[in-house]
Amino acid sequence: MKERQIAVFLLFFMAAAFSIWVLGCQKSKKPVLKPGAEGVAQESYPVRIWVYKTNFTVKESPAKLVSYFLKDLDWTKRFSGMLSFKVTDAGADMDLGQAGKSVGVTAKVMGINFPCKVVNIKYVPDREVWLMVLTGENWMLVRLDAKPAPTGAFVTLNALAYMSPNLSAVADNLQLAKVIASKLDLAVAMVQAEFDPGLDPKSLTEQGLRGEMAEKFFQAYQASVWINAAPAQVIKRGLDPENFRQILAASQIGGVAECFFAPENRKRWDRKLAEGREVDVIYCPDTSIKMAGIKFDTSTFARIKPNDMEHFLATHVTALGVIIQLDLYGKPENGGTRIWMKLVVEPPSSANLTEAFIAISGAPQWIKEILTDIKSRTESVG
Repeated sequence: MKERQIAVFLLFFMAAAFSIWVLGCQKSKKPVLKPGAEGVAQESYPVRIWVYKTNFTVKESPAKLVSYFLKDLDWTKRFSGMLSFKVTDAGADMDLGQAGKSVGVTAKVMGINFPCKVVNIKYVPDREVWLMVLTGENWMLVRLDAKPAPTGAFVTLNALAYMSPNLSAVADNLQLAKVIASKLDLAVAMVQAEFDPGLDPKSLTEQGLRGEMAEKFFQAYQASVWINAAPAQVIKRGLDPENFRQILAASQIGGVAECFFAPENRKRWDRKLAEGREVDVIYCPDTSIKMAGIKFDTSTFARIKPNDMEHFLATHVTALGVIIQLDLYGKPENGGTRIWMKLVVEPPSSANLTEAFIAISGAPQWIKEILTDIKSRTESVG
C-alpha cells in the first residue's frame, strides 16, 4: 500500500476513535432500558466550506514577519480602521505567539457585527501558523505558511470558512465569502506595505481578488436520538461532568481528562459559575490517540456550555495536517430532547473518499451505540 493510502487510513481510524473518546459512555450500574420504537437516526452528507487561497511576498524574513504580527498586537490599532475590526480584550502584553493563545475581536462585515475569538491553534516557529476565528457556530481557519525568498518571505495564505444555516438566514453566503476574501486581500496588502512603504494597499486590491476563491466539501456524519427527558435533565443525568471525567480517563486518548478537568478548567463545567460568562476555549496541547500500538500526537480545542443544550460541546482537533470538528448538542422535541452528535472531517482528497473511510472505520455503528447509551442512562434514572 502506498504511503499516502496508509496516512489516509490512519486519519479516518483516528477520526472515528476520537468520536468515541468524547462521547463514549460509562456502563450504568442501574438497569439499562432498551431503545423505544424510535431509534437512532443516522445520515452522512457534504458540508460546504468556502476556500480562499493566495500567495504574496513580503520584504522581511519569515522569522521577523511572524514575530512582528504575533508577538505584539500594537499593529492592530493601525489596521483596525481600514479592516473594520476592533480588538476587545488584548492587554499591553497580549500576543498570539503561542498555540492556545487567543484574543477577542469584533469584526464588521456587510454591516453585521461579529463578536469573534481568534485562537492560535497551530504554530511552527518562524514558519507556519493556523488562526481559528470562532463566532457562534461559524468559523474560519486561516493557515499561513512563510518560506525564505530572495526578496524576504514567500507566504501562502489558505483560508477555510464554514457558515452555519443560521448565518445563511441573514446573509448571502457567496457574497459574504467574497467580502471576507476581499478583506483578507486588503490585510495582506497592508502587511506588504508595512515592510515596503512604497506600496499602496488600495492600488494592490482595486482590481478585484488577488487569489482564488472556491468551494470545498468536508464530509459530515451525524446521528441523533430522542430522549424522554427535558434538556436540563439530559445535562444533569446523561452528561454529568463526573461521567465525562471518568469516560475520558478510561479512553485511549491521552492527556484529555487531565486537561479538561484541571483546576483552571474544572469550573467551566459548573453550571452556576458558567452562567452569563463568555465561553473561553479550553486548549489541550499534549493530547494523543493510540491505535494499533501507534501513538499520534494531537491538539484539542473545546468550548463547553454546560447550561446550553443547543451548544453543549464544540470541539476542533488538529491532526495529521487536517482539522476535525466534533459537536454534541440537543433541542427540545415532543416533550423530551433530541440529541445529535456530528463529526465533520476535512478530506485529504475528496468527500467521497472521506465518506468511504468513515464507513470502513465503523464510526456509524459506534456513534449509534453511544447515543443509545446516553438515552438509556438518562431515562433509567428514577
